[in-house]
Amino acid sequence: MVLLILGIILVIIGVRLLYKGSLLKDFYSNVRNGKISEYKRTTGIVICDAYDIEDAAEAVKKVTPIVEYEVNGEKYETQNPVLKTGAELPVGTKMCVWYRKDDPRKAILSTELDNYFAVKLFGLSITAFGIMIILLGI
Repeated sequence: MVLLILGIILVIIGVRLLYKGSLLKDFYSNVRNGKISEYKRTTGIVICDAYDIEDAAEAVKKVTPIVEYEVNGEKYETQNPVLKTGAELPVGTKMCVWYRKDDPRKAILSTELDNYFAVKLFGLSITAFGIMIILLGI
């Protein structure tokens, strides 16, 4: 009975992640194609790598690049926690930045636009694992 309940919970979580991944894909493809008029595109440049230690015992280094971009002569900076990959982006790397027209401080980096696939894949994995647990619990 416990396995059945756990499996059902995992299936629900997995389906929600699949749904969220689909919504992200639609949103980001609309931003890219200019169908969402609140966002405008510009080019940003990686100005430095910010490091943070997530586990001091293991001293795991994660890199979060800081990207600077300019809108109407004013400079802004953004960081994307999704980019914490451990792979450094060299200073000076150019990136596409999508910023909100009404608040240029709010921005989406082009690399974020491709992360919907990871969300969907994780959702699919959780759903499959949940189904497997349900079948084992029956």
